[in-house]
Amino acid sequence: MGDIVAIDDKPAKGMYVGRTRVILADTGSLPGSGKAIADVKSFSIREHMFEILDAGGSPIGTIMSTGLGGGSLRRARVHNGFRFALHLIPMQAPEIMTGPTGPLIFHHTLTLVN
Repeated sequence: MGDIVAIDDKPAKGMYVGRTRVILADTGSLPGSGKAIADVKSFSIREHMFEILDAGGSPIGTIMSTGLGGGSLRRARVHNGFRFALHLIPMQAPEIMTGPTGPLIFHHTLTLVN
């Protein structure tokens, strides 16, 4: 469990919660008693939940992830905590907005390109 204090070096608020469930797997040809046979070196199931608020406390959103942990994975320790890098992939491909004259293209200031 931890505090979210910044996103892209900008002040933010929120909470991180993580949970680990150990799985007993053996990559050897003769597994030990009570262990599953596995081809991977992962030994845990990891769940991560990020509840993100802006600096004023308004909700931005929630990110949840799950996956296998252990093996050769390493975590970067930063200021008595962990830093996570998330790469978000949309479930649908982005679409190009169009207007009566064709594609709508905007400058970084959100003004329309003529």
